[in-house]
Amino acid sequence: MCLSFILGQIQLIEGKHIIYPYLDTKFADDYTPEKFDKIKIGMSIKEVKEIIGEPFHVAKGYKDSINLNLHYTGDGKLSSKLKLTDKYSDLAWYYSSLEINEEKKVIGIKKGWAYD
Repeated sequence: MCLSFILGQIQLIEGKHIIYPYLDTKFADDYTPEKFDKIKIGMSIKEVKEIIGEPFHVAKGYKDSINLNLHYTGDGKLSSKLKLTDKYSDLAWYYSSLEINEEKKVIGIKKGWAYD
């Protein structure tokens, strides 16, 4: 237990926090990583929203501007909210986004850790 506490206090530069890996990740209101894992290629946007709700950001597609990217997580920007986390300036954050085509179907699923 003592070792866990000490490891949790080590400043990580763009790494994941050992105890709280999502510390620097902003989540959409109804999003959880477990719910996001239920999303499959070919699902309708209606089915997606029934599972994980509304995204917090919508943008044009990366490869095709007709498509939409729905972002369910983002950089929590730790450096701008230094309260509990004043020992950390920035950490890795977990990204989750979906690419939706003009038929309102999921054609791409992206998730993973961002070290920016």
